[in-house]
Amino acid sequence: MSLVQQGKDKILSLFLRARIAELVKDFGSVVAFSIDTAQRSISLDLQLKGETQNLEVRISDYAIERKGDRRVFKCKEIVASREWVDIILKRLVKAKPIEIPEEYAELAERLL
Repeated sequence: MSLVQQGKDKILSLFLRARIAELVKDFGSVVAFSIDTAQRSISLDLQLKGETQNLEVRISDYAIERKGDRRVFKCKEIVASREWVDIILKRLVKAKPIEIPEEYAELAERLL
């Protein structure tokens, strides 16, 4: 991976980590987050309130797709370290694309 690619992934990781931290703040915190745009993979570790071990989530082979005038995030593979979370993620995230908010859609398509 080139230095430019590593830099882009680092900046993107910082931004996405902050967004995810905001989403999970009521029930946990982000321990680690990384993205590899060349490999199309995401790694996320969360410390959930009341839990002693981190929840690990791994996404591989993701894509940003156009659905009419919208853009959505799709992943072909998602795995979580807890079986029940794994099942939920496969049913909700893998099965149904996540719409990207309009203000981030163009940027996401270019960077991811």
